[in-house]
Amino acid sequence: MLAGPWAGFTATLGVLSEWSEQTGYGDANYRSGDPNDPSVGVPDAPGLVRSDIDRTTVEEQFTLRYTTIPMTTLFAEARWRQERSGKFEEQFGGDDFLRDTDARLDWQNYRAGFHVSPLRWAALHASYQHRRHDSDYDDERDERDEQPHGSAGDGYPAFIRARQSVSDLVEARLTLRPANWLRTTLSYQLGVTDFHTTTDPTRTIGAQAPGGTVFAGEYDFATYSANISITPARRWSLATTLSYQPSRTRTEDQGSAAVTTYCGDLYSVMTRATYAASANTDLSASYNFSTARFGQHQAAGTPLGLDYDWHGVQFGVSHRLNTNTVVGAQYGFYRYEEPTAQGFNDYTAHVLFGTLAVRWP
Repeated sequence: MLAGPWAGFTATLGVLSEWSEQTGYGDANYRSGDPNDPSVGVPDAPGLVRSDIDRTTVEEQFTLRYTTIPMTTLFAEARWRQERSGKFEEQFGGDDFLRDTDARLDWQNYRAGFHVSPLRWAALHASYQHRRHDSDYDDERDERDEQPHGSAGDGYPAFIRARQSVSDLVEARLTLRPANWLRTTLSYQLGVTDFHTTTDPTRTIGAQAPGGTVFAGEYDFATYSANISITPARRWSLATTLSYQPSRTRTEDQGSAAVTTYCGDLYSVMTRATYAASANTDLSASYNFSTARFGQHQAAGTPLGLDYDWHGVQFGVSHRLNTNTVVGAQYGFYRYEEPTAQGFNDYTAHVLFGTLAVRWP
């Protein structure tokens, strides 16, 4: 629905509803053993798996814009989503499993900001966004085989009663175009997300957790990026994007020195050059680079984290046969190095592929 404007206001409202049902049923064979050992063999272990999932969702969206202020647009947006689902899962044979869970998910997303362009060659955009996701779970039944250090009702994920995440995001973007052949965009983002979890009382080896709502973790990041697009000549186009993102993930550690904050930096560079060799033929070349430094070398516990360097080079050509058909060929070379995996995940790759794009009249 579209309404307005009233003295510079424009409002939009939308509602979307969806219902789905999924049913699965099948036989299984949980055979185990060594097929090369005649004394053991691989005896049949028949089993059964079954699932029924019923889900209903409703989404609402409201947008408000105000354009009366010269060279300025103010906006506010709100989105809501309600989801109700029932999940029944059953397994017989091997490790028996039975789950019957009703879930209620409520999502909220609010965003407000402005866009101002005081000069023909300059524009500023800024916004603030708040998100909240609440999930509640009602387990009708939680039955499973008795384990050596557990009891019925302690199994994952049935002991989780609710989860909540709250996010705040600030974004700013400045676009400058001092000349027709030059365009620059500077961007900044700052975000933080807190997680909370509600659980039932559980029992582990030699200890018992009382349950309730606890702080589960926090994730925060900042992103700094700059993009420069240049058209030095009529047939040439050059573009480069630089990005730097420090981030941190902190979880509840109960004071353990073996669990440290997962933090690090991510750097990336993306460059691309395009040359129009003729009215129907384009040549392109690009280079992408990404490096991350998240390696952890704490004295207590197991060193974790990820360090890597990734390089990618691509060359391509595309030719327009007619208004509806374009053919192309591309070659790519990629190299990946991951010191924290002792070289186990390192690779070098060559890629060669062709494309055909046809647009029907």
